[in-house]
Amino acid sequence: MDDETMLYLKKQNDDPKNKFKVNFFKVNIPVPKSQLKSHPANRVSTIKYTLLMEIIQMGYNTLITDMDLVYMKNPFHHLHRDSDIEIQTDGFNDQAYGVVGSVHDPSMGWGGGGLYITLFT
Repeated sequence: MDDETMLYLKKQNDDPKNKFKVNFFKVNIPVPKSQLKSHPANRVSTIKYTLLMEIIQMGYNTLITDMDLVYMKNPFHHLHRDSDIEIQTDGFNDQAYGVVGSVHDPSMGWGGGGLYITLFT
């Protein structure tokens, strides 16, 4: 959360006419140096996995979602909880859905082969 958003939420919560209060907190996770000059949305994306790790280590089940998403029904009814992380995607190409690839390097002996997934997040 940037400072501007935090100040807006504080102002909304302090307004006695506003009946809709928002619980929020600001994390102090540093943005990697390589992302400091990038678009603000990219800077937020670089820290979301660190944030996710910290929340999971506290023992919470977590749903991280884009701010422009509206749920018409309870999304937890569609999460099977059969994996450690389930990821939402905008699905604009094959890479957004995940592309399975393989590597085979005989010079590495028995460990020279494997599968991997490329995923745009």
